[in-house]
Amino acid sequence: MTTNRTPTEYQEMRILAAYLNYRKLKWCHPVNEGKRSPVTGRILKSLGLKAGVPDILIFNKPNRMVMDPVGMAIELKRQKGSKPTDMQNQWMDDLAGEGWLTRVCYGATEAIRFVEEYYA
Repeated sequence: MTTNRTPTEYQEMRILAAYLNYRKLKWCHPVNEGKRSPVTGRILKSLGLKAGVPDILIFNKPNRMVMDPVGMAIELKRQKGSKPTDMQNQWMDDLAGEGWLTRVCYGATEAIRFVEEYYA
């Protein structure tokens, strides 16, 4: 018997990370997820941890654009059953206002297509 389970965000992130590394893009994943003790949480916040920051920040300038965007921000979600929080939406709006290409992507495949759209 086979089951068609929706991949977790972690599984999707691993696929996307491998792709971005393969493409040799300058990117990072701010590790905001996970449970932490209250003390560790306070320490990380004092060092600049911000809630809602997108999952992927790509610092290369896209090479397929008429305008001149700063980089790309991707909020990665599971293919089904997940949606961005208000804080995540606010970050995406704020970054778009600063000249970033932004998108909420549902699964690694959608995120890879978004990257390929601008980084040929």
